[in-house]
Amino acid sequence: MKPTTIFFVRHGEVDNPRDIVYLRSPRFHLSERGRRESLVTARFLKREPITAVYSSPMLRARQTAQIIHNYHPAAPVHISKHLNELKSSYQGVTRAEMEKIGWNFYDNRLRDDDETREDLLARAQRQARLTWRQHAGESVVWVAHGDLIIMMTVWGKGLPLLASQAYKNKTYIGH
Repeated sequence: MKPTTIFFVRHGEVDNPRDIVYLRSPRFHLSERGRRESLVTARFLKREPITAVYSSPMLRARQTAQIIHNYHPAAPVHISKHLNELKSSYQGVTRAEMEKIGWNFYDNRLRDDDETREDLLARAQRQARLTWRQHAGESVVWVAHGDLIIMMTVWGKGLPLLASQAYKNKTYIGH
């Protein structure tokens, strides 16, 4: 059987004039640059036989998913809570404050109900199991957020979850 292919797509750049950590804050939409980035991604994926697009419930992700869907109109867009942004008490703080802790939400949790690396990975793995079951042998797109994509990448490479922070610091662009 043909393997299931999941294309991980981080939403495009966000309009963030206050320069805050928006996380799950509502109404953070794509900037003009973010729309162009999403369009470039959609055009790249145009040649792929995409059968479904899954999106985080956040507006910026839904907008990115819609742009991709425009190139794959037969592929339905599904909103998945499993692809949602990280839940953290750092929501609303400035980027400068996050720089002080190296953007490490996980080892500097403020509250017990802030998501851990393990929580985030478990959500993504639930979505992976659903995707594999519902789209066996197909190609699908997940439009999600940087940390979730990094956790899946680290897990997929068989690395310990603690490696996600080094991976994030090295490769993650654009909080």
